[in-house]
Amino acid sequence: MKRREFIFAAGKPLPQQFRDVLSECFDPRDVEMLEKNGGRVIVSVATPSPSARRVDRLFVRELEYLSFSPDKIMEIVKGLKTAELKKLSRILNVAFNPDRIDDTRGELVRHFLDPQRFRTRIEEK
Repeated sequence: MKRREFIFAAGKPLPQQFRDVLSECFDPRDVEMLEKNGGRVIVSVATPSPSARRVDRLFVRELEYLSFSPDKIMEIVKGLKTAELKKLSRILNVAFNPDRIDDTRGELVRHFLDPQRFRTRIEEK
């Protein structure tokens, strides 16, 4: 979430753009008090994450299909957020250490590129 703080000096008029917005959201007396006594206005912007992925068995299967494209797997794993890495690690039984995210990413990529894992899976069928 992005956040910005604006400090206004006592006795100075507010910029018109702030006055317009604050007048819509607050009582006019509050805006007058801000001008008279000074103060701060904190603005925060929260938006949904556009890259939120659903990390589940289907996602794991998609990564398995990319096993012959290490660069693509690395690109996808690098784009995962910490919570997504944690969930993927849990699904695959890969050790997750939040202090060593890059190591976790490497382990996850190696998991999908391990030829022994695929040989075992083929032999089981």
